Amino acid sequence: MSEPNITHSTPDRSIDIAIRISLVALLSYWSFLICKPFLILILWATIIAVAIFPLFKKFESLFGKNKKLAIIVFTLITLSILIVPSILLITSLIESAKGLAETMQTGTLHIPPPPGNVAEWPIVGKSIFSLWNAASENLVDTLSQFKAELKVAGTWLLSATAGTLGSVLQFVISIIIASVFIANASGANKFLKSLFIRIAGETGKDFAEICGATMRSVA
Repeated sequence: MSEPNITHSTPDRSIDIAIRISLVALLSYWSFLICKPFLILILWATIIAVAIFPLFKKFESLFGKNKKLAIIVFTLITLSILIVPSILLITSLIESAKGLAETMQTGTLHIPPPPGNVAEWPIVGKSIFSLWNAASENLVDTLSQFKAELKVAGTWLLSATAGTLGSVLQFVISIIIASVFIANASGANKFLKSLFIRIAGETGKDFAEICGATMRSVA
């Protein structure tokens, strides 16, 4: 005896499709939450990779067929261009701040008195002259009148410094990720072109090239 042919009814199929779509949407949302902290890094890495890829191709020719060594050397050079000036700037700022703090603690910091024509400046001249002159006579007492303002300025300066260090670290990580993208440039290029073709049809390839050229021009 043959078994009966069992078919799903339309409501059952609709429920199955709805469940599958819900699971895909849930997984997509979870994936987005996981990747969210790294989206900016990946975006910057993509921009950097597209921008410096033509330069890398010229650099790669110096190493013949040793692409891995070319990528390592190129990445180190790129990182040094970013890191070395940052270290020099931070070191200079720290030394300047230490020197300023030491001179203020020892009382050797001296501000010259203001020129006489400062008082003749319109609107703010007299106020600036008075404050400048008081600072030249007794800097500590003058600064003590602005403790609240100096505290706000110091907090802003620390926040700005931390933000600058964070940006440098962000670019360092982005450059490293960009190097990985460059190492797999051929596969990524094929994938992006096929994706653009799938979205925009036969003109998708031209759109992909235009996007790359635009990113390089803006960068």
